[in-house]
Amino acid sequence: MASQKTAIKALSRKALAQNLQRMDRFRAFYFEGKLLKPDEEAQLEKLRFAFSAFCKYPSRQHVKELVSKEYDLSDSQSYSIIRDSIKLFGDVDSVDKKGQKIASAEFYTDLAIMA
Repeated sequence: MASQKTAIKALSRKALAQNLQRMDRFRAFYFEGKLLKPDEEAQLEKLRFAFSAFCKYPSRQHVKELVSKEYDLSDSQSYSIIRDSIKLFGDVDSVDKKGQKIASAEFYTDLAIMA
């Protein structure tokens, strides 16, 4: 039983390392201009689609449905693409909330100055 848990942990670490390497290649494409392989370009296109859909529709469920429909993927694959797009491009939802807080603070500061 202990050897199974160790093997599972090793596999999950290996999968995480592969995912980080893939994200590093996408970051290198954007920041350093390195070229991507054709399959990586296809994956990047899916990530871009998911991110643009996430910008338009804040619901992850709705974005998952769009990604699943566009690329004919399962739910788990769609959620994986959404997760990776957030890792690569950032979380629009948290940025939007932070922006609203900053805009509200600026508004009330300007309002206080006028009073």
